[in-house]
Amino acid sequence: MITNFKLYEKLNDNGAPNIGDYVICSDHENNNHDNFFKNKIGKILNINYDKIYTHAITYDNIPDRLYDNIIKGKRTIGVKRNNIIYWSENKEELEQMLQANKFNL
Repeated sequence: MITNFKLYEKLNDNGAPNIGDYVICSDHENNNHDNFFKNKIGKILNINYDKIYTHAITYDNIPDRLYDNIIKGKRTIGVKRNNIIYWSENKEELEQMLQANKFNL
């Protein structure tokens, strides 16, 4: 069990999230979706620091009404950098974190 906790120390170590990283975000600031995005893992498709919502993130199995726009045929949600709570190149690390949070570990 202790090794799983050490795993979380590596999250967010690479400075800033990059294209292709998996992320856990806070809920979109304009909407309240009952922690929907805090409980799902998304993937960064695009980063554009010239826009208000700098990171375009895609999710699997998200209802159409939650998507902001379409980039290259992918349904995405735009978020600000400060809405990204955790990121990692490895999706399994974030899945373990969600499981631990689910049981308040």
